[in-house]
Amino acid sequence: EEKEKLENKKKERRKEGKRKKEEMETSDDECIDTQGES
Repeated sequence: EEKEKLENKKKERRKEGKRKKEEMETSDDECIDTQGES
């Protein structure tokens, strides 16, 4: 029971981290886009 909870938490964290990374990459792309226009 406990072990299963830990596994789920790990999976959730990994998912969260992946999403945050993708968000960072997107904002980086947006920054590059605005710099290119100016």
